[in-house]
Amino acid sequence: MGGVEDDLSITITTNAKERTIVIFDSGCGMTREEACDNLGTIARSGSQAFVKDLEDKGGVASDVSDQIIGQFGVGFYSSFVVSDHVEVITKKDN
Repeated sequence: MGGVEDDLSITITTNAKERTIVIFDSGCGMTREEACDNLGTIARSGSQAFVKDLEDKGGVASDVSDQIIGQFGVGFYSSFVVSDHVEVITKKDN
């Protein structure tokens, strides 16, 4: 295989005593504007635009689009179903 996909990972850590769930991914991060666009709009899928942008920059093979789960906003919104507080920390990879 080889390539960008091999370096991507998601780690989920729980702490029952502190009642926290931490989700860490090794992705490329987001700017503040990208976070607002992708996380701040419920039921708008940023996946297609995300994959197209990566393809245009030569960073991902076109078959990766089949592996991307859509609805960033819905997934983020669902975190509020199980929590009182959600914090996003991200840094753009460039």
